[in-house]
Amino acid sequence: MLYERMGDKAKVLALIEEMEASPLNILSKHTGTLDNMVKATHNAGDDQKAIALFRNNIMWHPTHFASSEAVMKVYLWRGHRPVAESVLEKFIASGGSEGEIARL
Repeated sequence: MLYERMGDKAKVLALIEEMEASPLNILSKHTGTLDNMVKATHNAGDDQKAIALFRNNIMWHPTHFASSEAVMKVYLWRGHRPVAESVLEKFIASGGSEGEIARL
């Protein structure tokens, strides 16, 4: 995202908000779309929105490890280990790969 590279956090957040107005099923067709939105939102300083976007990606793609891993890390960094563990449990229950889990 060009605005992110330019360091224009306000424009990044405005663009993300505009994208969120699109039907979520369109944004979530490819896991990378929401992942990129999350990274840009996090880099712009809005971790709460980033977590919400990751959770949407997990809802649409429950075995997409990158989103689950990122949410777990954010919760761990913030000292919320039980919440991070619940994300991991949901990932496992959804059929997530043991090879990916072992990377943690």
